[in-house]
Amino acid sequence: MLLNIMGGQQKFSPLDHILLNNNPTYYISSENKVNESEIKNFNQIINYIAVTSYNDDWILKEAKDEKNPIYLKDYIVTNSLKKVALFVDSRIHLGALVKILIDAGLNEEVIIFANEQKIIIELKKMAPRWLFAANPSQKMRIKIMDSIWLSSISNYDFDFYIFDPEKELELSPQLVKELKKRHKKILIKASPSSLEKQSSFDGLFLI
Repeated sequence: MLLNIMGGQQKFSPLDHILLNNNPTYYISSENKVNESEIKNFNQIINYIAVTSYNDDWILKEAKDEKNPIYLKDYIVTNSLKKVALFVDSRIHLGALVKILIDAGLNEEVIIFANEQKIIIELKKMAPRWLFAANPSQKMRIKIMDSIWLSSISNYDFDFYIFDPEKELELSPQLVKELKKRHKKILIKASPSSLEKQSSFDGLFLI
């Protein structure tokens, strides 16, 4: 309990970042999920794409088994993407992925989703100004710490927390407080049952 009290006295400054400044609301969505009537209510509208390595390059994961794969670099140009959220499922050729995005002018305007912690660690080294969403193991760790009243000294080494109401219990008030104190953005994974709750979050995540 003493450790939690001491941790609770810490102060945190927000990260100065183009995707975080001015307290924006987020609409992160795959292309086929975009609802034109909804997006007008959000400041940051960001395409979500799942990508995977392919030979020495990167392609859209949905097209991996097709005869004509969609290369990420071509997709970015074709769709004039100025910011992007990527789900990365491969540890191979991460340097090539970084080069594709940097060459496209996406030096900061990138949010990375990845289940493997090693992917996140490597990409943070290569692109320290990119942003990252909490992966399953990170989410589990902070919830365990919260359950034993140690949320204030837990490691919050991410920028976005995606809350999935279909798979998770409600976040405790203490954990929400800690996330907000550290200026983490909490998005809700949207479903018909969750849309009514969206006003209490920093935005929507639709895939």
